[in-house]
Amino acid sequence: MLVEADIAQDRTLTSWPSLRTDIRNAGGNWVDQEVVQDGQITTSRKPDDLPAFNRELLKSFAENCQRRE
Repeated sequence: MLVEADIAQDRTLTSWPSLRTDIRNAGGNWVDQEVVQDGQITTSRKPDDLPAFNRELLKSFAENCQRRE
């Protein structure tokens, strides 16, 4: 979805390994990690990574709420 939306360029992302080439061809940096936060974009690889993905999202939401106060 990020590749199709043309926002992968210059971003560090993770995904299923089968999308590695697509992300790189779109100008992104693909890494094999359970979760990656790049600015306001959070990505993960697979359902097994959901606990780490959820932790990172909650951390990001909390930080954004603190900035708005």
